[in-house]
Amino acid sequence: MHLLLSESAYLESYLVGITDGQEIHSNVSFTLGEFYVQSRTELVMNRRQLLSVSAPLFVLGAGCLGQPDDSTDGGSGQSGSGAGVNDAKLKLEKYKDHEKAIDDGYQNIDTCIGGLGTPFVKENVPQVSYDMPNVLFYERTDTEQYELRGAEWFVPTSDVEDPPALFAGDDRRTFRGPMEGHYSDQPRHYGLHVWLFTENPNGQFANSNPNLTCSD
Repeated sequence: MHLLLSESAYLESYLVGITDGQEIHSNVSFTLGEFYVQSRTELVMNRRQLLSVSAPLFVLGAGCLGQPDDSTDGGSGQSGSGAGVNDAKLKLEKYKDHEKAIDDGYQNIDTCIGGLGTPFVKENVPQVSYDMPNVLFYERTDTEQYELRGAEWFVPTSDVEDPPALFAGDDRRTFRGPMEGHYSDQPRHYGLHVWLFTENPNGQFANSNPNLTCSD
């Protein structure tokens, strides 16, 4: 069936497209010259070739559909700029097994730091990425096990002029600092601590956690 719209008619309806075998509905409102809607996926212009209008109606990207954006964040060197804290937590769940962290390049410095626990450090992290913190903080239990408590993302102050930020929306945080290294060989840096797997009375993004203590 053909739908005929006269000159300067105002159309408010649903546009249906096909992407990867699925229908995509987009509610559109616009003023056009006379044209025919010949089918769900084809517009045939009768009097005006409004390519500048028709093209964007059918080009629906991932951002329009509300899919997560895992692209680099505007040249700031940050991967997964659309991710939130819960996304990071899901990605880092695997490191509850500290052996998996070691397999992925994190090194146990075998030193407990009050308020932080025992850091497992990954060298040469290429960019700030929500799924690859520089440091994982573990608490060593009475049974000599390691329990994952949090993570730190950091950049040396010598590498940047201003502190970067991580996460999206309400979770977005600018790195704190400059601060001195927490352990041997950690440079002066801007850092973001996130306590993903334990409560912290000082807040989820506090620099330290008073619940993490070191036994003699």
